[in-house]
Amino acid sequence: MQHSKLGASSAYRWTACPGSVALCEQAPEQESSIYAQKGTEAHEWAEKLCLGKIKLEDAPEDIREHIKLYWETTLAVKGQR
Repeated sequence: MQHSKLGASSAYRWTACPGSVALCEQAPEQESSIYAQKGTEAHEWAEKLCLGKIKLEDAPEDIREHIKLYWETTLAVKGQR
C-alpha cells in the first residue's frame, strides 16, 4: 500500500510548503519500521471491523483493544452526523 502524498501526519509540512510534496517524491524509499508495519496492520483490521467484515474476536489479540477503541470512536462520530 502506498502512503498518501497529502497525509495528515505530514500536513504541517505540505501546508507550509506545497512544493515539498514533489520534492519528497524524488527522495529514495525509506525502509518501513516495525512500528509503521504494526500501525498499518491495525488500521487494516480496524477497517474490516468497521465494515462488518470481521468480528472483534477475529482480530489479533495484541491489537484488539486498540481497534476496539477505533471502532467505538468511529461509531460515535458516525452517530453525530
